[in-house]
Amino acid sequence: MNDLPSNVSVAANIWADSARENPGKYAALEFIPGDLRVNLIGNRDRRSLEIILTKKQYEEFLYCRFFAPYGQEGATYEGR
Repeated sequence: MNDLPSNVSVAANIWADSARENPGKYAALEFIPGDLRVNLIGNRDRRSLEIILTKKQYEEFLYCRFFAPYGQEGATYEGR
């Protein structure tokens, strides 16, 4: 049996739109959690986020930013 540490890791968050036959490279954007998408965008301007994010993502972002920020890092949480 091989006792060497694995060089492969699996991300816990994987998004896919299985309803589309060929979803394209941006299809997962609407499934990414709101706080993570804001971290990827790197902007917390409410005016732009309301346009870019889905309603669910915007609500997730607000929840994470104001009600569950403890122990978190990234653009969503900086400058509290």
